[in-house]
Amino acid sequence: MLEIGVRISEEQERASRGFYLLQDLQTDKTIYGLRRYWYRTQLSPMKRLSLMANWEAGRTINKRVNSRSREFISDRWSVRLESPLTTRFSLGGEWEQDNSSETVSSLLAAGESGIISDISERQRSRSLFLRYHPSKTMSRLKLEGAYETERDEDALSDEPPVFTRTYSLVSEATWNFRNKGTVITKYQIARGTSSGDLPFARYDFHEGISHNIRFQINYRLKWFTDVTARFIYRAEITEQEKPDHRLEMEMTANF
Repeated sequence: MLEIGVRISEEQERASRGFYLLQDLQTDKTIYGLRRYWYRTQLSPMKRLSLMANWEAGRTINKRVNSRSREFISDRWSVRLESPLTTRFSLGGEWEQDNSSETVSSLLAAGESGIISDISERQRSRSLFLRYHPSKTMSRLKLEGAYETERDEDALSDEPPVFTRTYSLVSEATWNFRNKGTVITKYQIARGTSSGDLPFARYDFHEGISHNIRFQINYRLKWFTDVTARFIYRAEITEQEKPDHRLEMEMTANF
Protein backbone atom coordinates (compact mmCIF):
# COMPACT_ATOMS: atom_id res chain seq x y z
CA MET A 1 0.00 0.00 0.00
CA LEU A 2 1.32 3.43 -0.94
CA GLU A 3 -0.36 6.81 -0.49
CA ILE A 4 1.07 10.21 -1.46
CA GLY A 5 -0.94 13.37 -0.97
CA VAL A 6 -0.71 17.15 -1.33
CA ARG A 7 -3.21 19.72 -0.11
CA ILE A 8 -2.90 23.45 -0.81
CA SER A 9 -5.50 26.12 -0.01
CA GLU A 10 -5.46 29.88 0.33
CA GLU A 11 -7.86 32.70 1.15
CA GLN A 12 -7.12 36.26 0.08
CA GLU A 13 -8.60 39.72 0.38
CA ARG A 14 -9.26 41.58 -2.89
CA ALA A 15 -7.57 38.85 -4.90
CA SER A 16 -6.66 39.69 -8.49
CA ARG A 17 -7.34 37.45 -11.46
CA GLY A 18 -3.75 36.30 -11.70
CA PHE A 19 -2.98 32.69 -10.81
CA TYR A 20 -0.40 33.09 -8.06
CA LEU A 21 -1.99 31.07 -5.25
CA LEU A 22 0.71 28.39 -5.31
CA GLN A 23 3.64 30.80 -5.13
CA ASP A 24 3.72 31.93 -1.49
CA LEU A 25 1.51 31.80 1.60
CA GLN A 26 2.77 35.17 2.81
CA THR A 27 1.56 37.62 0.21
CA ASP A 28 0.07 40.90 1.41
CA LYS A 29 -3.41 39.74 0.43
CA THR A 30 -3.29 36.32 2.13
CA ILE A 31 -5.48 35.97 5.21
CA TYR A 32 -5.28 32.17 5.47
CA GLY A 33 -3.01 29.68 3.73
CA LEU A 34 -2.28 25.98 4.13
CA ARG A 35 0.19 23.55 2.61
CA ARG A 36 0.24 19.89 3.62
CA TYR A 37 2.21 16.96 2.23
CA TRP A 38 1.99 13.36 3.38
CA TYR A 39 3.34 9.93 2.56
CA ARG A 40 2.08 6.61 3.94
CA THR A 41 3.17 3.09 3.11
CA GLN A 42 2.64 -0.43 4.41
CA LEU A 43 4.94 -3.24 3.37
CA SER A 44 5.49 -6.90 4.20
CA PRO A 45 9.04 -7.65 3.02
CA MET A 46 8.92 -10.97 4.84
CA LYS A 47 6.10 -13.35 5.66
CA ARG A 48 6.38 -12.69 9.39
CA LEU A 49 7.16 -8.97 9.29
CA SER A 50 5.04 -5.92 8.49
CA LEU A 51 6.29 -2.34 8.17
CA MET A 52 4.26 0.89 8.31
CA ALA A 53 5.88 4.27 7.65
CA ASN A 54 4.20 7.68 7.76
CA TRP A 55 5.56 11.15 7.04
CA GLU A 56 3.66 14.43 7.08
CA ALA A 57 4.82 18.03 6.73
CA GLY A 58 2.77 21.19 6.66
CA ARG A 59 2.69 24.94 6.98
CA THR A 60 -0.22 27.22 7.77
CA ILE A 61 -0.57 30.96 8.19
CA ASN A 62 -3.60 32.68 9.68
CA LYS A 63 -4.17 36.46 9.75
CA ARG A 64 -7.87 36.39 10.58
CA VAL A 65 -7.87 36.86 14.38
CA ASN A 66 -7.26 40.02 16.46
CA SER A 67 -4.86 41.72 14.05
CA ARG A 68 -2.33 38.95 14.53
CA SER A 69 -0.55 36.52 12.25
CA ARG A 70 0.00 32.90 13.32
CA GLU A 71 2.41 30.73 11.35
CA PHE A 72 2.67 27.02 12.18
CA ILE A 73 5.22 24.64 10.64
CA SER A 74 5.20 20.90 11.38
CA ASP A 75 7.23 17.86 10.39
CA ARG A 76 6.12 14.43 11.66
CA TRP A 77 7.17 10.87 10.92
CA SER A 78 6.59 7.44 12.42
CA VAL A 79 7.80 3.89 11.75
CA ARG A 80 6.05 0.78 13.05
CA LEU A 81 7.29 -2.81 12.88
CA GLU A 82 5.28 -5.87 13.89
CA SER A 83 6.00 -9.56 13.64
CA PRO A 84 3.63 -12.45 14.48
CA LEU A 85 5.66 -14.84 16.62
CA THR A 86 2.90 -17.46 16.57
CA THR A 87 -0.76 -17.55 15.55
CA ARG A 88 -1.67 -15.86 18.86
CA PHE A 89 1.39 -13.81 19.84
CA SER A 90 2.84 -10.82 18.03
CA LEU A 91 5.69 -8.49 18.94
CA GLY A 92 6.29 -4.99 17.62
CA GLY A 93 7.77 -1.55 18.12
CA GLU A 94 7.04 2.02 17.07
CA TRP A 95 9.23 5.13 16.72
CA GLU A 96 7.74 8.62 16.32
CA GLN A 97 9.08 12.14 16.00
CA ASP A 98 7.12 15.40 15.85
CA ASN A 99 8.88 18.72 15.27
CA SER A 100 6.87 21.92 15.11
CA SER A 101 7.26 25.68 15.44
CA GLU A 102 4.71 28.43 16.00
CA THR A 103 5.37 32.12 15.38
CA VAL A 104 2.79 34.72 16.45
CA SER A 105 3.19 38.28 15.15
CA SER A 106 1.26 41.49 15.65
CA LEU A 107 0.16 43.08 12.36
CA LEU A 108 1.19 46.74 12.38
CA ALA A 109 0.47 49.59 10.03
CA ALA A 110 1.83 49.65 6.48
CA GLY A 111 1.94 45.84 6.35
CA GLU A 112 4.69 45.55 8.99
CA SER A 113 4.66 42.96 11.76
CA GLY A 114 6.25 42.49 15.17
CA ILE A 115 6.99 39.02 16.56
CA ILE A 116 5.24 38.28 19.88
CA SER A 117 6.31 34.66 20.42
CA ASP A 118 8.42 32.08 18.62
CA ILE A 119 7.94 28.63 20.19
CA SER A 120 9.42 25.37 18.95
CA GLU A 121 8.54 21.85 20.11
CA ARG A 122 10.37 18.57 19.57
CA GLN A 123 8.65 15.35 20.60
CA ARG A 124 10.08 11.85 20.37
CA SER A 125 8.63 8.53 21.50
CA ARG A 126 9.70 4.91 21.38
CA SER A 127 7.57 1.94 22.38
CA LEU A 128 7.57 -1.87 22.40
CA PHE A 129 4.38 -3.92 22.59
CA LEU A 130 3.27 -7.53 22.88
CA ARG A 131 -0.16 -8.71 21.69
CA TYR A 132 -1.92 -11.93 22.61
CA HIS A 133 -5.18 -13.29 21.14
CA PRO A 134 -6.25 -16.03 23.59
CA SER A 135 -9.80 -16.89 22.43
CA LYS A 136 -12.92 -15.58 20.74
CA THR A 137 -14.36 -14.30 24.03
CA MET A 138 -11.21 -12.48 25.11
CA SER A 139 -10.13 -11.30 21.72
CA ARG A 140 -7.01 -9.35 22.66
CA LEU A 141 -4.49 -8.68 25.42
CA LYS A 142 -1.84 -6.02 24.95
CA LEU A 143 1.15 -4.94 27.02
CA GLU A 144 3.14 -1.87 25.95
CA GLY A 145 6.12 0.01 27.37
CA ALA A 146 6.99 3.49 26.11
CA TYR A 147 9.52 6.29 26.60
CA GLU A 148 8.64 9.84 25.51
CA THR A 149 10.58 13.10 25.54
CA GLU A 150 9.61 16.65 24.66
CA ARG A 151 11.64 19.87 24.40
CA ASP A 152 9.85 23.23 24.23
CA GLU A 153 11.63 26.55 23.73
CA ASP A 154 10.63 30.18 23.19
CA ALA A 155 13.29 31.97 21.16
CA LEU A 156 12.20 35.35 22.57
CA SER A 157 12.33 34.29 26.22
CA ASP A 158 15.29 34.30 28.58
CA GLU A 159 13.91 31.26 30.39
CA PRO A 160 15.67 27.91 29.82
CA PRO A 161 13.98 25.36 27.54
CA VAL A 162 11.44 22.96 29.00
CA PHE A 163 12.42 19.30 28.86
CA THR A 164 10.16 16.44 29.95
CA ARG A 165 10.61 12.66 30.13
CA THR A 166 7.86 10.10 30.58
CA TYR A 167 8.19 6.35 31.17
CA SER A 168 4.90 4.45 30.89
CA LEU A 169 3.53 0.91 31.00
CA VAL A 170 0.11 0.16 29.49
CA SER A 171 -2.06 -2.95 29.70
CA GLU A 172 -5.25 -3.39 27.63
CA ALA A 173 -7.80 -6.18 27.32
CA THR A 174 -10.83 -6.67 25.03
CA TRP A 175 -13.77 -9.04 25.50
CA ASN A 176 -16.55 -9.88 23.02
CA PHE A 177 -20.27 -10.35 23.78
CA ARG A 178 -21.30 -12.98 21.22
CA ASN A 179 -20.81 -10.48 18.38
CA LYS A 180 -23.18 -8.01 20.06
CA GLY A 181 -20.67 -5.80 21.81
CA THR A 182 -17.26 -5.38 23.39
CA VAL A 183 -15.77 -4.52 26.75
CA ILE A 184 -12.42 -2.70 26.75
CA THR A 185 -10.31 -2.08 29.84
CA LYS A 186 -7.11 -0.05 29.80
CA TYR A 187 -4.70 0.88 32.57
CA GLN A 188 -1.57 3.01 32.32
CA ILE A 189 1.00 3.84 34.95
CA ALA A 190 3.60 6.49 34.14
CA ARG A 191 6.42 8.42 35.73
CA GLY A 192 7.31 11.91 34.52
CA THR A 193 10.28 14.19 35.20
CA SER A 194 10.84 17.73 33.95
CA SER A 195 13.13 20.74 33.94
CA GLY A 196 12.19 24.30 33.08
CA ASP A 197 8.90 26.19 33.28
CA LEU A 198 6.08 23.65 32.96
CA PRO A 199 3.41 25.94 31.41
CA PHE A 200 5.15 25.38 28.07
CA ALA A 201 4.98 21.59 28.41
CA ARG A 202 2.28 19.50 26.82
CA TYR A 203 -1.07 19.45 28.59
CA ASP A 204 -1.05 15.69 29.24
CA PHE A 205 2.27 15.66 31.09
CA HIS A 206 2.24 14.91 34.83
CA GLU A 207 5.14 15.21 37.24
CA GLY A 208 5.79 12.09 39.31
CA ILE A 209 3.64 8.95 39.26
CA SER A 210 0.30 9.05 37.43
CA HIS A 211 -2.44 6.50 36.75
CA ASN A 212 -4.90 6.46 33.84
CA ILE A 213 -7.89 4.11 33.81
CA ARG A 214 -10.40 3.60 31.01
CA PHE A 215 -13.39 1.24 31.00
CA GLN A 216 -15.65 1.09 27.94
CA ILE A 217 -18.70 -1.00 27.02
CA ASN A 218 -20.17 -1.05 23.51
CA TYR A 219 -23.39 -3.02 23.05
CA ARG A 220 -25.57 -3.37 19.97
CA LEU A 221 -29.34 -3.89 20.38
CA LYS A 222 -31.77 -5.11 17.75
CA TRP A 223 -35.05 -3.23 18.19
CA PHE A 224 -37.05 -1.81 15.31
CA THR A 225 -33.63 -0.65 14.15
CA ASP A 226 -30.00 -1.09 15.16
CA VAL A 227 -29.24 0.73 18.42
CA THR A 228 -25.71 1.05 19.80
CA ALA A 229 -25.21 1.90 23.48
CA ARG A 230 -21.85 3.15 24.72
CA PHE A 231 -20.66 3.56 28.31
CA ILE A 232 -17.23 5.07 29.07
CA TYR A 233 -15.56 5.68 32.41
CA ARG A 234 -12.21 7.47 32.62
CA ALA A 235 -10.07 8.30 35.62
CA GLU A 236 -6.80 10.18 35.95
CA ILE A 237 -4.92 10.14 39.24
CA THR A 238 -1.73 12.19 39.70
CA GLU A 239 0.48 13.32 42.54
CA GLN A 240 0.14 17.05 41.84
CA GLU A 241 -3.62 17.39 41.18
CA LYS A 242 -6.92 16.08 42.48
CA PRO A 243 -8.25 12.85 40.90
CA ASP A 244 -10.29 13.42 37.74
CA HIS A 245 -13.23 11.07 37.11
CA ARG A 246 -15.40 11.26 33.98
CA LEU A 247 -18.44 9.25 32.95
CA GLU A 248 -19.97 9.28 29.45
CA MET A 249 -23.09 7.53 28.17
CA GLU A 250 -24.26 7.57 24.57
CA MET A 251 -26.93 5.83 22.51
CA THR A 252 -27.20 6.02 18.72
CA ALA A 253 -29.73 4.57 16.29
CA ASN A 254 -29.53 3.94 12.55
CA PHE A 255 -32.68 4.58 10.50
